[in-house]
Amino acid sequence: MSFKLENGLSVEPNQNEIADFWEVECLKRPDKAASILTIRKARGIGDDIQEPDDDEHDFELEETDQQIVAELDRRSKGCKGAYPFRLKGKGEKLRLTPLDGQLEFAYLYLLAATRLNMSKNRVHDGIDGALLFEEVCAVVLRNYFGRRAKSVVFGTGAGGGFHDKLEGLCREITEMTLLPLFRSKSYAPQDDGLDIVAWIPFSDGMASNMICFAQSKTGTHWDEATSQLDVSAFLKRWISTQPALDPIKAFMICDSVIAQDFHNRAVTNLLFDRCRIAEYMDFSGEGELFARVIKWTKAALLSHNIAV
Repeated sequence: MSFKLENGLSVEPNQNEIADFWEVECLKRPDKAASILTIRKARGIGDDIQEPDDDEHDFELEETDQQIVAELDRRSKGCKGAYPFRLKGKGEKLRLTPLDGQLEFAYLYLLAATRLNMSKNRVHDGIDGALLFEEVCAVVLRNYFGRRAKSVVFGTGAGGGFHDKLEGLCREITEMTLLPLFRSKSYAPQDDGLDIVAWIPFSDGMASNMICFAQSKTGTHWDEATSQLDVSAFLKRWISTQPALDPIKAFMICDSVIAQDFHNRAVTNLLFDRCRIAEYMDFSGEGELFARVIKWTKAALLSHNIAV
């Protein structure tokens, strides 16, 4: 069982779980800071060690501590200015450092949407955090592909029926046309595994556009979902005139992928984990969406007595 806010650390947590736990511990405290000794105690290591009262004390980092600090350092670099925590010294203490424009809530949203039970506990203050993630991912893909890129939410968060969403998608990407009588098929899924579509259009309206089909997942149970979206099968089932270029497939998660595991995860998808999403969570012109991200994050954390 992976670390959840409801349960605490698992028996044998990996460095990503422990790093998330450390970040959450910072959020729980009045001064928004926690030392590596707090993390050791939570893991049942060094229960008799007393934390010093001052910040000048140097801790001797053990090998596991160093791995956790390395993960946090990777996050700081990977988020490119969007990481709201800062390590002191060699990594003895971690502290929440608010960013300009409340941008720390972009990362805190992803952290909360990873470590809450998003199957049973995803709606807070009237907002569904999982559906919200689809909207966030649509913005992220648009930012990633550049200023002329477009994106739409195709999954549950978009509302409407599956067939209507297909028609809307083909109106947007004009090089695709639907199969005749596509509405008569008895197979009518909710979204057929497709959550977001992004593309870079040409003004001539001709074929050969860069298109990306993406799937998004909150929580930590995403391992078996990386291959659920079969782009080729989706196109064969529904599309008569198919894109001249095969669409790129993307997989987008709130969780942080272990560094040594990243290449293996990335060979079948354009992979966006927490840091990559945080880097491209630019909400310029998306004030209403960002307001909902902040609102959900505050309410979700407060449901576990964490005030931010």
